[in-house]
Amino acid sequence: WISHVHPEDLPKVQAKMEETRGSDVMEFEYRYQHPERGLRWFYCKGRRFSDGNNDRSMFGVLLDVTERKQLEQELRAAHDELEKRVQERTAELAESNRALEAQIRARTQAQEALERQTGTLREHSQLLDLANDAIFIRSFDGTVSYWNDGAERLYGWTKEEAREKRLGMLLQTKFPTPFEKIKEALVRDGNWEGELVHTRKDGSRVTVASRWTLWRDQDGRPLGWLQINTDISGRRRAEESLRHLSARLLQLQDDERRRIARELHESTGQILVALDINLSLIEKNAENHSPKTVNAINESLGLVQLLSKELRTISHLLHPPLLDEAGLRSAVQWYVDGFAKRSKIPVDLELASDLGRLPRELETTIFRIVQECLTNIHRHSGSATANIRISRNSDGVASNNNSRNSSGPVTPGVGIQGMRERVRQLGGHLKIRSGSGGTTVSAILPVAIASAQSATGAAD
Repeated sequence: WISHVHPEDLPKVQAKMEETRGSDVMEFEYRYQHPERGLRWFYCKGRRFSDGNNDRSMFGVLLDVTERKQLEQELRAAHDELEKRVQERTAELAESNRALEAQIRARTQAQEALERQTGTLREHSQLLDLANDAIFIRSFDGTVSYWNDGAERLYGWTKEEAREKRLGMLLQTKFPTPFEKIKEALVRDGNWEGELVHTRKDGSRVTVASRWTLWRDQDGRPLGWLQINTDISGRRRAEESLRHLSARLLQLQDDERRRIARELHESTGQILVALDINLSLIEKNAENHSPKTVNAINESLGLVQLLSKELRTISHLLHPPLLDEAGLRSAVQWYVDGFAKRSKIPVDLELASDLGRLPRELETTIFRIVQECLTNIHRHSGSATANIRISRNSDGVASNNNSRNSSGPVTPGVGIQGMRERVRQLGGHLKIRSGSGGTTVSAILPVAIASAQSATGAAD
């Protein structure tokens, strides 16, 4: 076995094996060159226990986590590449925007000199045609006075077509907020930024990051605005792909937890039951054994029962069977009772009387949010109490988790990011508020979307 351990991981594995001689717990991951399946990743976790004769044995699990590692590497690489592209593009756009705004301000301030203005506009027009972004000047009546080559490349409409038709009919813009409110903000602040969806000449749709700068006459009256549009459709597709990868990773984690919990219960748990029965049979014939042997049998029975209890707790924490069998209400009640008993932190739990059964994805998400919040309270907040409230109405389900005496502002980590991703996949919203009174995590999840996703999953 040791000869197949990856050379780079061999010192770590040997060190971990050596550490177990003086400790009761072993946990690590390593790479293994399987003779038939190639390079695999394994997760190893074990606990040492004594059988009463000063013989110490190790009980543990060994899991093949190669698929999870590969997905993590792919997700990390996609995330790094996306971050790099966004940073590079953002820097380019910021520099280009600063240069263009300076040019436009210089042009509008020099309107008294018509000849000089004409030359400046011609020069700027040539420069702006070199830009990859779509740049145009639009008046408040919808007419276009300038349309660069970048706009023609992006939308397919020529300068003549853009000047002849009103821009609203040309691009069929889909605004994030009503157009009148955007104009009010533009006149009030002098600029506006947001994302728009436009229609190209061929009928296809394109998403752009749009930046508007107000255009005024010599007397300061608003005439229109300069608009710079950057195609971000590729970035949106990359972000959507990243969200799908994140959702897949969360699903694999839940499936893996469910599988491990089932295997611990159906395989290892049954072995411990058989061992308990065998030791009980030996105990019944105690008169045939020496007192020392009887004492060792009794200690072994106690260790087996303790191990069974710990194994059951681990299995239920990975994936409580109550969540599938009895639903969210029973699973949350069981987990909160166990958490309060283990952590000595009292939890005020409020569950809606009409909660009922919910789609499996929704119940799993709410349970994981409660689990993550209580874990953070125990590890980080220092709060002496916790409050959980789960309510339901005709539109969806709300979960509020509160801890008092928080140690400070919440720093997003892997757990919080996982909660956000779970909630986003179900079309919900997650808010975290921290203050002198503590920290509150609120999640609102629509039942209709979760039901539709459950139906789709069942069909698949």
